[in-house]
Amino acid sequence: MFKAYKNKLAAKLWPAPRFCFAQMDWQNAEYEMACSFIAGNWAPPTTVEHDFIQAFCKWQNCTNAFPFQNSRSALSFALSALDLSPSDEVIISPYSCVVVYNAVKYTGAKAVICDIELETLSLDLESFKNSITTKTRTVILPHLMGFPAKNTLAIKTICQQNNILLIEDCAQAQGAEIEGKKVGNLGDMAFFSFEYSKIMSTSNGGMLVCNNRKYKSALENKYYDTDYLPKDAEQQILELGLYKYRQYKLREKLPPRGAEAFNSTMAVELRHEKPQYYGFKLCPIFAAIGLEQLKKTDQNIAMRRKNAGFWKKKLAKNHDIQFLKPQPNTRPVYLRLPFYVSPEIKLSGKYNQINGFSTGRWYSTLLDPADVAIENVPNAVAATQTILNLPTILR
Repeated sequence: MFKAYKNKLAAKLWPAPRFCFAQMDWQNAEYEMACSFIAGNWAPPTTVEHDFIQAFCKWQNCTNAFPFQNSRSALSFALSALDLSPSDEVIISPYSCVVVYNAVKYTGAKAVICDIELETLSLDLESFKNSITTKTRTVILPHLMGFPAKNTLAIKTICQQNNILLIEDCAQAQGAEIEGKKVGNLGDMAFFSFEYSKIMSTSNGGMLVCNNRKYKSALENKYYDTDYLPKDAEQQILELGLYKYRQYKLREKLPPRGAEAFNSTMAVELRHEKPQYYGFKLCPIFAAIGLEQLKKTDQNIAMRRKNAGFWKKKLAKNHDIQFLKPQPNTRPVYLRLPFYVSPEIKLSGKYNQINGFSTGRWYSTLLDPADVAIENVPNAVAATQTILNLPTILR
């Protein structure tokens, strides 16, 4: 049924993004749905957005959710509800993607850089305390590569004592748990990513949840007036999902493909400028794909945990490598399996591949993939020099 379309699509595909360490997690249902939609043979049900929101809330055990076309738009939407001024400060990590810094910059507020701890690569508690001033309005706490942040509960307590809003960055940790509670349910707000390399994927996509009643109504009213992505961009992003499916699932060698709108981080974002397709809510077709993805998320997380165990066992006697360890009372989801090597070994490229699998070099610069000079963050610098990571989808 879709053979003619697949052949046509193959002829017009453009280069994949620069980094393709993770595998697309679509199955036949998502692939056929996307093909049929582009061919004009299927339209999403009118209730699909509501159904996706309800399904996500049930899975996450939260009370509301706002789906966006990407997670950085979800973060910007959250920050917009705070009415930040240029005198306000937002604490962030330097060991993260530049788009988090950009989301703060777009508000006009000041991003205050806090160093990290090396056990889970998230915010260091003492550095966080020292970063707080009377102007601090919020902190963005990342749970990186599927590992819950070590200091989540302590940072939450400090935020409550100082009237600071806590936003959890769950883009890489959907389904991870702290003391039996899923990350994203501990702060005032949280955002998730459904980009092609994440725990579940709508090709591009993201979600914001709000646990603070003070901001819920404002977010609901603002979301009602938010627009969908333009149709041409919607189709192009959907075709990216089809490209990834063919690349990863069908193991097809595809011609190079490159459209600026599809890179994980775009050139304008490296200059801290807002990209063209930013701030839109999730289109119905991606909500329909998200519904299919949610059905498999628990199974896929279990698979990632199993494969992380495989790597740990296989490389247990390799003394060059030291894996990140889960913190007590936490359950990682292992989006990736990070490990430390010496700076000399990382620089040598010795572990660029292990058993035929490419290792990830995520966050090899500060505010990656930008390379920003930041002072007084020695742990973050050390992480850029020593951390590699392994895939946990080994189909």
